[in-house]
Amino acid sequence: MIKQLAILLMCMLLPNITNAASRNLTTGVNAIGTHNDNLGLAPDGGAKIDDFVLQLNPYASYRRDASKVKLNLDYQLQGVFYSDLTSNNKVFHQLSSNVDASVYEDIFFVKASAKYGQANISSSQTQALNNISLSSNRTNIASVNVNPYGVFKFGQAAKASVGVNRGVIRYKSTAVGDSDRTNYYASLDSGPKFQKIKWNANYTHDVTTYKSSPDITFERYDMGLDYLISRKVSLLATVGNENNSYQRATSTEAPDSFFWDAGLAWKPSTLTSFEIRIGDRFYGKTGLLKLTHKTAKTISSLNYKESVTTSSITDAERQIFTVTDPTGASASTPGQPNPIDVNSPATAETFIRKLVRANAQYNTAKSIWSINAFHEKRIYQTTNTEEKLYGVGGKLDWNFMQRTRLLVNATGQIRELRGGPGKEGIASADVTVERQMRRSLTGRISAQHIRQDSTTNANDYKQNLLSIGVNWKF
Repeated sequence: MIKQLAILLMCMLLPNITNAASRNLTTGVNAIGTHNDNLGLAPDGGAKIDDFVLQLNPYASYRRDASKVKLNLDYQLQGVFYSDLTSNNKVFHQLSSNVDASVYEDIFFVKASAKYGQANISSSQTQALNNISLSSNRTNIASVNVNPYGVFKFGQAAKASVGVNRGVIRYKSTAVGDSDRTNYYASLDSGPKFQKIKWNANYTHDVTTYKSSPDITFERYDMGLDYLISRKVSLLATVGNENNSYQRATSTEAPDSFFWDAGLAWKPSTLTSFEIRIGDRFYGKTGLLKLTHKTAKTISSLNYKESVTTSSITDAERQIFTVTDPTGASASTPGQPNPIDVNSPATAETFIRKLVRANAQYNTAKSIWSINAFHEKRIYQTTNTEEKLYGVGGKLDWNFMQRTRLLVNATGQIRELRGGPGKEGIASADVTVERQMRRSLTGRISAQHIRQDSTTNANDYKQNLLSIGVNWKF
């Protein structure tokens, strides 16, 4: 898999040879010393292991924005070295890259991405939120996706798109989620000639193959209408048919039927948009909600979406390693790993996903305040069991002095376990002070508390970390 990632990255860089544009290369190394009072994530009363851990994390970030090619690449080598437990010294790799290239005029395009990082394997075991903790519930996850497609315009009347999306997911420590995915798709959308009534037609055939589990197929075709009843309001409707195939319990609904949805879209200004739909699919009533509102100092959003999906699809979309959060604000100093995601354990089972997310952000001249919340319900089709996840998080990024920042993060998540009445919660809170000592040198000191509580006492633990580090860009 590492070889595949390297080959893909070489392909990403090839178009840069002939296309002059702005380039931005950042390299550096982050050195972090951490005292961890519970490396093995032992429960209260258990034998806890504490040690001093040194991290040496060289990194590189590359940005390129040209008329024909847009490229983003972030790579880090994370070296973890223990003062006493030297036999556990390890090296981790993290990568996030994507490219969007116009290969031939404005007709043929290629999008590609490659990701590599670490994730927890099972939601029923102890969850580690960092790579310095000693955990057997951690695996490397790699994903590669290549999407060649063509766009054909028929004057002012219509635009057609045809393409194939080829993806690969690999886990090092477990084979349950290893998969190859091929998605063929085609669409036809109305052009500028249609102002009052806009229309579209779509077809997709999506097949995921697993090494040790049955294949999963999603196939659907639909037609949609967007009828403009005023300058700011549109009526929306979609009708279609789906023919899906996957392993399922006999008590679940057959996944092939006619479907529909209808609703309206309202856009009172360029800063506010609202869309709502209701409908029906093979599993019952459906809904969709999109709300975004911006002011000079605030950004807020509320979204609800339902889908029939798999871990291979959600893992290809998730951010395993990134240097920015979803709002675009700095999530961590480059070279400083983000917490490991605990939301998506690997599974080859198809599930119906109902997800609502809310985000709010307030900006001042020196600070960014943000809060987010989510609630997710999964209905697994092979076992016909339900799982719920919900949580909330908050963040403060405050430049309270010249060249000095205060970062405060707090997150919490609860999982209602599938197949039983049990619950599992995990929470993290940290405070960091960051000081830019020179133009290319930044120092940090931080304290973090992590705890996990569950109905399985063996999974309970508390962990405290005190860290000091420097980030040197060169």
